[in-house]
Amino acid sequence: MRLAFTLGCLASLAFAEPMGRDINPGVLGPNALPPLATDSPWVRNELRVQLGWAGQLSTPEGGGLDGSMVVPFRLELGLYERIAFWAEGSPFELWQYSPETYAAWQPKRSKGITRADVRLGTRVRLWSDSGFRPASAVRVVLKTATGEDLYTRRFLDAPAYQFDLINAWHWLLGSTRLEARLAVGFLAWQQGAVGQNDAVALAGAVLARWAHVTLWLEVRGYAGWLRNDTPVLASAQAEFELTPMIDVLLGVSRTFRDPPTFEVSTSLRVRLPTD
Repeated sequence: MRLAFTLGCLASLAFAEPMGRDINPGVLGPNALPPLATDSPWVRNELRVQLGWAGQLSTPEGGGLDGSMVVPFRLELGLYERIAFWAEGSPFELWQYSPETYAAWQPKRSKGITRADVRLGTRVRLWSDSGFRPASAVRVVLKTATGEDLYTRRFLDAPAYQFDLINAWHWLLGSTRLEARLAVGFLAWQQGAVGQNDAVALAGAVLARWAHVTLWLEVRGYAGWLRNDTPVLASAQAEFELTPMIDVLLGVSRTFRDPPTFEVSTSLRVRLPTD
C-alpha cells in the first residue's frame, strides 16, 4: 500500500512539472519567452528611459483563462549613431491561474507575485539604406535566468539568447515617413539538463511617422522543432510625442498560440540627447 501511494505521488509530480523537452512557452506564462520586436537599424544618440504597464489574458495548453500584469521597462543608450546598448524586462509579474489551469498543471500556488525576466541587448548598425539596399544592423540579445523556478510555471528559469539581422527601408511622402522592417534570427533556450531548443525567429513591421505621431503594425514569432514552441504575435502601437523629450506609447497585441494571449499596454518614454 505504501509503495503504491509513493508511486502515485511520483507520477502526479511528473505530470505536474514540465521537465526536459516540455519546457517551452506553451506550458508557461505569457511572459516566459515572448517573440522579440523588430527594432530599428538606425541608432539615435539618445538615452531612452521607458516605463509602463501591461495587462494580459492567456489560455495556455491544458488550462483555462489566466490573468497577469507586468511593469515593463527599457533603458537604452545610443552612441555615435552606430551602436546601442539596452536592458529591458519587468521587475515582477502579478498573476492568477484559472481553476482549469490550476487543476491541469498543479502548480505550487494558484496566484501571486513572481520575479520576472530581464533581457540585455546590443545593436550595431552596419550601413544605411540606399536605393534598393536596406539599412542593416546586427542584434544580440541575452535573456537572464532571473525568473522564478518552474514550480509556478510562470517563467523559463534558464538562459536564452537570440541573434538577428535587422533590415529596414524608408520612404518620404510629403510630411509622412514610411518604414518597412524585417528581422531574421536564431533563438535558443536551455531546457534543464537535456540540452536546448533552437528556433528560427522572424519579425516584420510597417510604420508611418508624422511630426508628433507614429503608428505601426507588426507580426513576429519563432518556430522551434518541438511542441508548444511556435508563438505568432500580431500587434498595433501608437506613439505620441508630447514634448521634444517625452513620448506616450499605447499598444495592443494578440498571440495566436503557445500560449494564445491578448495584451493591452501603455508606457511613458523620456529621451535625453547624448551628443
